[in-house]
Amino acid sequence: VSVDVSDDGQVATLLFDSLHVAVDRVHASRAGGGGQPAAATKMLTIHVPYTTDHRSVPMTLDVRGFASADPGAHLRLVVAAGESTQVIDLTPEESGVELKGTAKQAAQDQFADACFGDFHDRVRLQFQRHAAEPVAQITVFLMAERNTDQADSGGAALFVDSLDLTI
Repeated sequence: VSVDVSDDGQVATLLFDSLHVAVDRVHASRAGGGGQPAAATKMLTIHVPYTTDHRSVPMTLDVRGFASADPGAHLRLVVAAGESTQVIDLTPEESGVELKGTAKQAAQDQFADACFGDFHDRVRLQFQRHAAEPVAQITVFLMAERNTDQADSGGAALFVDSLDLTI
């Protein structure tokens, strides 16, 4: 992990190279999962000291990464901070259309801002100041799971590249 904090202490960026979870695809020859794990999780907790004269402090957490899930698999990212918990469902919607070859390249050229597996979500947080030297505790929980009732359920992978925290 690499961390950078702005000179005024109002913005912090955390970059990761190994914050990820994944579950493997189960093939029909392994009906019922064959002892493979149905879910994988990873948790990260950060503590951010801050100063304020106010009773509460709003913070914004921007989460960026990559998510990929086959049918029968799900990805979720949970952010627990202060007195709130927010769940971000990163399971791709099934559109029934898969872009390949020149069609995929044409779509990427035309819609450069579109996310082909990449994601960016913003979570708004509110911390109540209870101590003389307050510390914001933020827990990020990654989960990848697959359906154990399907003999040929898909795999899933979730990677978090960066967290940007703004006070």
